[in-house]
Amino acid sequence: MKKMYYKVVKVIETAVWGSAAIMLLALATLVSVELICRNFFDFSLKIVEECSFIMLSYISYLSAAYAFHRRAHVAVEFVYGKLPNVARKVLYICTYVGSLIFLVFVTKIGFEFAMSAGKIPLTITRLPKNVIYIWLPVGAIFMMFFIICDLIETLVFKDPTSLMTAEEKQAQEIEEMLALEKEAG
Repeated sequence: MKKMYYKVVKVIETAVWGSAAIMLLALATLVSVELICRNFFDFSLKIVEECSFIMLSYISYLSAAYAFHRRAHVAVEFVYGKLPNVARKVLYICTYVGSLIFLVFVTKIGFEFAMSAGKIPLTITRLPKNVIYIWLPVGAIFMMFFIICDLIETLVFKDPTSLMTAEEKQAQEIEEMLALEKEAG
């Protein structure tokens, strides 16, 4: 069951990361084409601005969910790192439960806002405006999913790395690499 759980989480994580990366590539391509058209052919593509807003919204919220799962967001760990494991676990649970509650509200309000904005079309593409705003609640849903996954990994699977600071994880990875080099060398 644990193996299957990690496979499912990895597939979802890869889908979130991969779709944001593809959208980033599409955005870079679109902006590059716009720059070429404007500078060399003396005309501008009108849809670039609206498409860029849509893509940036998509990239931002899905990347935030991915970063949340990877714990790649900015964190102040100087107090957390000095706490004993029991206090770390309590702080970790309180932080994640608080984050879940906050994200439930963000999802609810975000969906309501996106649906109300759907009646207003964008100027050039005539797409409903909610194609920009819908990614906030979608990203929040993925963040909630990854928070629940982190809680499962910490509380159910007792993953020892889940309560480590970034510095402790980095030190552990260095030790593992050195051990592998020693075995190979």
